[in-house]
Amino acid sequence: MNNDELSKLLNDYFEAYQNTTKIMMDLVAWPLSQNKLSFEQFLILRRIATTDEVTLNDIAI
Repeated sequence: MNNDELSKLLNDYFEAYQNTTKIMMDLVAWPLSQNKLSFEQFLILRRIATTDEVTLNDIAI
């Protein structure tokens, strides 16, 4: 594989990654905005709901 092919492959990968990330963020952002939650608040609540023991240090991290 030459440098031009590798460069095109990397650019295509980064574009696909960026588009996928944007779609995922949009899917997560809509329900959060409906409940007036930030993404960080969602992560904390999810951690509390899915973990048996959550410490304040876990939440801070």
